[in-house]
Amino acid sequence: VNTATRMKLAIHLVKAANNELYDEVLAKAAENCRAEEEKMKNLVKL
Repeated sequence: VNTATRMKLAIHLVKAANNELYDEVLAKAAENCRAEEEKMKNLVKL
């Protein structure tokens, strides 16, 4: 199984209607995205 297929499976599992951790995973993903954007913004300032 290649990386793209793994990511598709992971996204499908996270978005499944019966996933009790959906909100938690979504919040952590958003937090991680903001942190990465902040890192990139700080790199551009240099």
